[in-house]
Parts: sequence; C-alpha cells; structure tokens
Amino acid sequence: MNMKIDRRGGRCMSGAASVRFAAGRNARDPSIPGAGSNSTMFPNGRFFGPGCGGARSGPPATPNPSATSHRSILTGRATGSPWPSNPEHHVKQQPPTSRKRKPRVVVVGGGFGGVSCVRMLARMDVEVVLVDRSNHTLFQPLLYQVATGVLDDSSIAAPLRRVFGHQRNVTVVKSEVEGFDFDRRVVLTDDLEIPWDHLVVAAGVRTNYYGNDWEAMAPGLKTLEDAHIVRARVLDAFEQAEVSRVRGESDLVPEWLTFVVAGAGATGVEVSGAIKQLAVDRLAGEFHELKVSAARVILVEGGDRVLPTMSDRSSASAAATLDRYGVEIRTNTRVMDVGYGGVHLSGEDGADFVAARTVIWAAGVTASPLAGAISEGLGVECAAGGTIPVRGDLRVAGRDDVWVVGDIAYVEQDDGTQVPGVAQGAIQMGTYVGKAIRRICQGREVPAAAFRYRDKGSLATIGRGQAVMDVGRIHLSGFLGWIVWAIVHIWFLVNFRSRLMAMAAWVWAYIVQDGVNELITKQDLKGRDSRRIARPAVPSSG
Repeated sequence: MNMKIDRRGGRCMSGAASVRFAAGRNARDPSIPGAGSNSTMFPNGRFFGPGCGGARSGPPATPNPSATSHRSILTGRATGSPWPSNPEHHVKQQPPTSRKRKPRVVVVGGGFGGVSCVRMLARMDVEVVLVDRSNHTLFQPLLYQVATGVLDDSSIAAPLRRVFGHQRNVTVVKSEVEGFDFDRRVVLTDDLEIPWDHLVVAAGVRTNYYGNDWEAMAPGLKTLEDAHIVRARVLDAFEQAEVSRVRGESDLVPEWLTFVVAGAGATGVEVSGAIKQLAVDRLAGEFHELKVSAARVILVEGGDRVLPTMSDRSSASAAATLDRYGVEIRTNTRVMDVGYGGVHLSGEDGADFVAARTVIWAAGVTASPLAGAISEGLGVECAAGGTIPVRGDLRVAGRDDVWVVGDIAYVEQDDGTQVPGVAQGAIQMGTYVGKAIRRICQGREVPAAAFRYRDKGSLATIGRGQAVMDVGRIHLSGFLGWIVWAIVHIWFLVNFRSRLMAMAAWVWAYIVQDGVNELITKQDLKGRDSRRIARPAVPSSG
C-alpha cells in the first residue's frame, strides 16, 4: 500500500498519485546520478536505476506544461508528473543486469537512533541513504541552554554531511519524508522516491498539545527553531517590561516578567531554573531601573512532584534547589487554556489565571506523523503516544525489511514497561539495528537475542553548578552531580568541535556569569503579540 502524510490535516492518505515517471529526454542527462552505465534503458527512452522499486512502460501521454518536473536522484530517474498513472503498466521487478548492485539501507531521521545505526554500517559494502528534513543532527538534551543563551547552535548541532564526511558509503538527503509505499518498498519524500532493501525509521517525536491549538502561544523545545523562538521571547519579555516601565504602564510590567513553564520533567525543570538564573545572574545588572531579579518563574506539573521519572530523592533535591532559586512550583495542577495574555490553571485550590506573556510547553510528546503512515500502511495499531509497536528484534510485525527505532518505537521490556524515550534508548536501538543489518548484508545469521535496554542512569541539571543523578541505587546531587552531568553531556556531543565549544561556554558562564548568545531577531519573534491584553475574569471555583 502507498501511504503518504496529508500535512494539512496530519492524516494519512492512500493512492497512486505519488508514483513518478522518467522522461526520456532526461535519461541521458549526465547531471542526474544513475543516468549512466548503472541504469537500464527502455525502448521508450526511460531508464530504471539500480535498486528501484518499479518502472513504467507504455506510450507517454501528452505532457501537461503546468506540471512540476522532479528529479528522483536516488532512484536514477528523472521524473515528470505529466505521465499517466496506470497500474497496469507497473513492473515491480527490476530487469536483470550484468552488474550486482549493493544492498540499499534507507534510514529516515538523523537523530540519536538514525546516526547510531548509520555509524554501525561504516566500511560495509552497502549503500546507505540517510534522509532528514534538516541538514543537521541535534543534541536535544541541551536545547534549553540554546534557548537561554548559554550555548550557541553549533555547540549542540552539527551538519550531517560533516558527521559522515569520511563514511563513503553514506548519501545524505535533505528532504521531507511524506510516507511509504510498502508494496514497492519505496520511501516517498516531497520530491524523491527512494527504494530500500532495508528501511530504518527513526523519525522521533514532536511536542504534544493534546489536541489544543496552543503552539503559537506556548512553543515547545524540540528543534533549533524552537530554541530560537523561546530565546527570543524570553529575552524580549525583559525588553517589553522595560518599555512598559518607561511608558509609565507599571501594571504591564509584572505580566512581562512572569514566565510559565508547563511540565516538570527534565526539560521543564532545566528551562525554569535557567530562566530564573538568566534574570538574577546575567540580566539584573544590565537593566538599571527595572527590577529584573523579581521575575516570576512558575513551573506547572500535573503530577505530585517534579522529575516524576527519577527517584524521590532526586525529585526532592531538584524541588529544593528550584525553591532556593525562587521558582514557584505548582504540582497537581493542570493547564486548562493558554492565550497570549496568560494561562488558565486548575489545581487543588480551584481555578486560577496567571497573567504571563511568555509560556513554554514541556508537558509531553507524541510520535512523528510518519508513525501514522506506518500504522495504516502495514495495518499495525499504534501504541501509547502514537508509537509503533515492534518485535523483540525491533522489526515491525510481518515485515523483515522494516525496523523502527528511537522515541517513535514502542518496545516492551521484560517487566512490561516501555523503553523510555531518552537519548540512550535511541542510541542503543540504532546500534542494535545497525549490527543486525550488517550481519544480514554479510550473509551471517542474525542473533536470536532480542533487544535489551540497559539503563545507564538519569541526569537533570537545575542550574549553574547544580544537578541530580540516579544510577541504580546511587544518587548524586549538587555540584558533584553537575560535574558528572557535564562530563556525560560533553561525551555524547557529536564531534570534538562541539565538545570544545560547550566546555568553553560552560566555563565562561560559570565564572563570568555571562551568556554566549542573547540576540533577538524579528524572525524569531514572529507571532508574538505585544499589545495590551485585557485580563479575563477567573471563573468561580464553587
């Protein structure tokens, strides 16, 4: 079945509209990879590249001048949408050629899982195609430090082409994956068709607003673009507070200096502590009349404690540190509505409205829309959070050629719990699948042992020089926990340059109490409403 994502509504749709053809006039174009000796020419002028999932034959229809022409560089075809889509002309098998082609492994997603899988295929006689809509891989655990100006982009991100510059069997393709044609074994992107012998989906997750349209008012923190938006809004809030003070609109100052962070997991705890320290340690001396250190940071959590996935000791330690910084923690409290003027909350004491111009959403994630394409295309029912359930070997049931790894995969452990959606889980899954594919391509038997997640511990930083750590029964907090946290995060950064820059930035921030990037651009502020907003009435709790 041919499954594509309908980006307008987030649904999946099936059909043959995405099947593309090769125009004869482009078949011999030397600028198109695959149009040479590795391609099989057909009498009608089309060519069929190595590894292609299908070809078309028959007389061409009258071209439509208004149609867009595409080049499918990875299949060795130049495609033009005017050609007819006639399933009777579809040939699923590649005609025999005298040259044996390499197995093609297509990896969708350049995050922890995808990168780990590709690295395991180094020096293998296979063709690896890594597809991602961004040109970089990203160390998401440190995004909050970009959002608060401690680190620059290049400290936590690196171009995928640079990462795999020395791995000659890798082709990096910057393209948005729209779906999969599982019958033809082809990945469908916005302008390419990429056939596979082995498919690894490591598409990750996105921010979950639980059906609410709050993204414009409460940005999440999953991408570099998100971090830029959060950084611009946080810094601009202080600027707008100063403008309000100068204008004599003292009633507006408090709402500009109030920040609400929804969700007290690791991201929420880290970003709330970082915002408070930004105000107290770095900006207070730069605003001479405005009392920046009085900024309110409110951390909202629906459960009964912060860091609910960590130990009670780590949770209590983190809460005590945040309280010492001046962060207000509201547990057992739900966000009912978010607007440009503030947040409606519902807690143990009833309904409340917090006037705040800056809201950051860290309250949950959901699987990439590609999980829906896999679910509908293969008839697999999605698990919790829209994830795809996989077998013990991380393959989708009924398919020996499709693996799912990382946060998008639902992997049940021996105790019945799910492998957590953390970096170490994705890295271990990607490594496991890379080794399995390597053995298959070498003609060796794949070990029967199922994937087993090894929990190497949990870490969270609360502020400058403060962190908590759980490793089995070992618990660390305070400065010692922060040292371990820093070492671990430096180790997992993707290259030496990033490690060096992160260490230099942390030393600078710790000693000088200064940030690396505190710039505001109009593009990052796009969508923020800085007008005076009337405060809504709070409904009675009775």
